[in-house]
Amino acid sequence: MGMLTTEEAERLVEAQKIVTILLQWKRCNNLSWRLEAKAVAPQTQDVFSLRGNIGRDNHSFVLLYKNHPIRKYTKHLRHKFQGKIFTEPHKHTWDTDYGDKPAYIPNDIDPEASIDDQFISFCAECNIDIRGGYQRRLME
Repeated sequence: MGMLTTEEAERLVEAQKIVTILLQWKRCNNLSWRLEAKAVAPQTQDVFSLRGNIGRDNHSFVLLYKNHPIRKYTKHLRHKFQGKIFTEPHKHTWDTDYGDKPAYIPNDIDPEASIDDQFISFCAECNIDIRGGYQRRLME
């Protein structure tokens, strides 16, 4: 597969994926947390990378396929695309021409929910079956 197309990325997001390990946030330092796991599509054996980052004032979750961020959810200060400025949590989709720059405000993830609940919603949107379990981040 050469350059990933918008249509291929959408098919990949829609494919059923399985994570078999226990998903856990790991503390990187006093201000940040990280999560990383492989997800496999059993029908095609495609391998994906699922990653999460939590900082003091921001967080993001991303599903990558061959290093292409095919779906991403981010909360950070701002994102600008084609003259539109996003200051609230938003999702990025993959586009043939623009990469992961296109964004929109989702209505399926509550920005007021816990980061754990936002992550679970993101996994559901990406059709990721968390078979190994999920350990909620301990708030301090």
